[in-house]
Amino acid sequence: ALFALYFMLRDRWQRLAQSVLVLAVATGTLFAIGQEARGAHFLSHDLWSAAIAWFTCLTLYSQAFHGQLWPSRNGDRGLERTHADRGGQAGTSA
Repeated sequence: ALFALYFMLRDRWQRLAQSVLVLAVATGTLFAIGQEARGAHFLSHDLWSAAIAWFTCLTLYSQAFHGQLWPSRNGDRGLERTHADRGGQAGTSA
């Protein structure tokens, strides 16, 4: 969830996103050390879990949202597309 928060914030609030990423890695490391100390996990389990979470969030961000969760500040409408953007003729309906 903290990795997802990073991707949500990275386009608008880069410093906050970087702080959240540091917090995510620190929290994950702390919990991983705790699990390893009690014998519940191996280091490889923790690293694979982090990699799966990271690449799942990265894939969703880049593929499902096309790298843009927010409309850009220069007036671009972001994910909204007009009929002409989809290959239609101006003045015609779908």
